[in-house]
Amino acid sequence: MNEQALQHFRSVCRREFQFLIDEFGFASAPLPKGKYVNQFQFRLSNGAITLVVEGVSYGMDAMVSLEDKHDRSVGVRCLVPGWKPFAKRKKKKKKNILNQDQQIARSAVLLKDHGTDILNGDLERFNKIGDRINHIMQRFKEQRATNQ
Repeated sequence: MNEQALQHFRSVCRREFQFLIDEFGFASAPLPKGKYVNQFQFRLSNGAITLVVEGVSYGMDAMVSLEDKHDRSVGVRCLVPGWKPFAKRKKKKKKNILNQDQQIARSAVLLKDHGTDILNGDLERFNKIGDRINHIMQRFKEQRATNQ
């Protein structure tokens, strides 16, 4: 593991998500325990909700989500009104691809703009989005089973 890269990753995460500490009372949270834990993680929690930022694809991408106490996870993109997981999208041009630092910064903006209800402790929308994701995943599993 590259310690310098890990420190850079965590520094970017702390800078971009500092508002959670300052405005919503979040604090650093430990990595989950287990045999295979991605060390490129940054976690903040307020006791009810945990922000999880994972560095993936050898520093190319970042996955940013919120988790509740029951390990239910909702990606921050899902918080944007009108989120459509299967909407047809134009293929991105290579020059417009965001690097990991930019993805983290964009996710922080999305969370700040669209997640304040959840950050303030109102989990109703979080639960609805989680239910919708579970429904979508169940349909996906059923389709895969039918196509095999």
